Parts: sequence; structure tokens; C-alpha cells
Amino acid sequence: MNLPYQNSNLMSTDSVLTLTDLQFGYSLGPNLIDIPHFEIKAGESVFLRGPSGSGKSTLLGLIGGVLTPQSGKISICGKELTEISSGQRDKIRADHLGIIFQQFNLLPYIGVIQNCILPCRFSASRRNRALRSSHSVEAEAEALTSGLGLTDEDLKRKVGELSVGQQQRVAVARALIGGPDLIIADEPTSALDHDNRDRFIELLNQSREKFGSSLLFVSHDQTLASHFDRAVSLTELNQRVAA
Repeated sequence: MNLPYQNSNLMSTDSVLTLTDLQFGYSLGPNLIDIPHFEIKAGESVFLRGPSGSGKSTLLGLIGGVLTPQSGKISICGKELTEISSGQRDKIRADHLGIIFQQFNLLPYIGVIQNCILPCRFSASRRNRALRSSHSVEAEAEALTSGLGLTDEDLKRKVGELSVGQQQRVAVARALIGGPDLIIADEPTSALDHDNRDRFIELLNQSREKFGSSLLFVSHDQTLASHFDRAVSLTELNQRVAA
């Protein structure tokens, strides 16, 4: 496969994410996360399911470096988050992670392209990777949004004027720009009907495969599992958490 830009020179057998003996609990409460081992390989798509309150958002906060575990290790592309400063964790998140939030977290009063290029403003490495494919990050954002089905007319509108489905495509383009090693999608299909949900996941998979990015897709909906390389239950990962 000829990729527009390579991400971190990872080989297909390398792990983009490894969790080892990871434990986390909020103050005065029991452990909510207690995972002996979990990893995602380069280029792999993983469906992580779990009911409400099972710790999905907490786990994503740990992987993103927003939360700090009581013990254990979190490695992203070989970089150990628990051994570095908060500023260094911010840099790793900006360089290596593309995140699609449940509510998209787009800026509604600016345009599509301005939303898409935001990661390149925080990460020089993602900006440089985007520039290997296009003469400017804006041109790369236009190519991504076009590939995701947005029209020239859509690009002239503010994001807040777009439909939910169009906003999802903007969120995907923003996550993909600069070829992050790992894309994290947090319940991004919760507001969609069955047909639009399946089409969205297919589009997401096709797009991230083009860039060689891995995918961690988090949802409570078990029926989505067939769209991914493998499915994992957070309840089973959390095997040492008391019921």
C-alpha cells in the first residue's frame, strides 16, 4: 500500500499502545481500572465494548495522558507516559493520537478547514507529515474532507451550520490529518440510526487504513463488533476489579 505519509516508522508487528498492570481508582473508592495487559498493534482496529459506568471514559483519559494511574505502565509508540512530565504527555498526545469525541468537540463558529487543521497547530510532527502529502496543511485538509464526501459548498460554511453527519466527517478529517499512529473514537455513532452508523464506521475504517493508523473504537453497542479486526470487553480486561 502506498501511504500518503508514514507515521512514526512503525513496523506492522509493533505496538502503538501497550498497557501493563494498569491500576486506577478515584480517591476513597475502589479501583475502576485494573488491567494486567492490553495492546494494539500498528494498523490494527480494535472494538472496545463496555456498559455505562464500566470505566471506558476513565480508560481513555489514562491513554490520553489526562489521568495518571496509581500504578502500571502506559506505552504509546514506545514512549512510557507514566515516566514523563505532563507537558511531555501533552506532546505525545498531540503527535501520536487522533481523537473523535462523542460530541465531536468541533469549534462551531469557524469553518471546516480551520477545524481540520487544529492538530497541526499543536504538533509540528503532524504538520510536517501533512506537508509531505500536500503543499499546505489547508490543501491536505481539503483533500481529506473531499475524500470523506464533503463538498466545496460544505467547506464554505461554518461547522455549526452543518448536519450531524457532516460534522462527523469533519471530526474524522481532523483526527486523520498528519497521520496519527492511533485514532481513538469515543462512542461516535451514538446519535446515528443503523444505516448511517454502519456507513460511518466503514468510512472511518477505509480512511484510517489509507494512512496506516490503528483504531480503538469504544462503544457499548456489541452489534458493531463485526466491523473491526477484533473485539475486547472492558469487563474482561478488568478481570481483577471486584464485581
